[in-house]
Formats: sequence, C-alpha cells, structure tokens
Amino acid sequence: MHTERVEAWLKRIAKPGVETGQLMLAIRGAAVSGYKEAAEPLRALVVDDSRIFRGSIEEILRTRPDIRIVGSVWSGEKAIEVARAEFPDFVTLDIEMPGMGGIETLKALRALAREKRREIGVLLLSAHAKRGAEITVEGLQEGAFDFLMKPD
Repeated sequence: MHTERVEAWLKRIAKPGVETGQLMLAIRGAAVSGYKEAAEPLRALVVDDSRIFRGSIEEILRTRPDIRIVGSVWSGEKAIEVARAEFPDFVTLDIEMPGMGGIETLKALRALAREKRREIGVLLLSAHAKRGAEITVEGLQEGAFDFLMKPD
C-alpha cells in the first residue's frame, strides 16, 4: 500500500473540522453500545498489519478530544492481549492479517465482550471488503458494526 493512496483515502473520509466524515460516523456507530458516559472519551484500539495505515488511523483519532487510543497493534493476537488489559469501546480491525485474521479476531473480541458483559464496537477495514464481499458479510454476521474500504 502506498502512502499517497492512504493519504487520498483519508482526505475522502475525514476532512478536518467536518463532523460527518465517514470514518467518524462509523466509529461513533461502532462505539454507541459500549459508550459509557458523554464526559468520558471513547477508548479506541487500532488493529492493522500495515504500519502506514495504522499510523494514519491513529493520526485521525488523535485529533479528537472525545477519543483516546488505548492500543495500536499489528496482529489479532496482540489485539486480544490489549483488549483484555484495556477493554476498548471500539476497535478498527483489518480483515486481512497474517496469523490470527480479522474474522477470528472479531470472534475473540465478541467472546471477550460476552465474558465481561460489555460491548465492544468493531469497525472492519479492508482493501478486500468490496471484492471479498463474502468475508465482509461474515464479519457483519459475526457482530461487526460496519466496514470501510481501504484504498486498493
């Protein structure tokens, strides 16, 4: 994935100062059920094997005083570790990752949420979400709130 493509995608979904950016709307929706109180920032976990893309998502989230990043990891295994320790309100989750993939990670996050009797909103991110519609549908059936396309 090239930096220019990531930057172009980010400009399309999250324009500075515009509340209705696609990413912020999706994150808000994904976090609604786990949102504690309006005064508390949403606790975010960013999961993506692409360091560039992970960094770009973090950069967007850090501009928001109502969101606090509790972790940024490159694998499903690490995501579960951080989620157990920090219990995020929402997770941005890449579908395609080596090792524990996004769907397996999603299932583990949902099991953790049931165990803790709390909700974790999950927003799937993938370059394959449209072309690989089957995996996207599976993710939504497994409890993800929504999905966003990454640049090709």
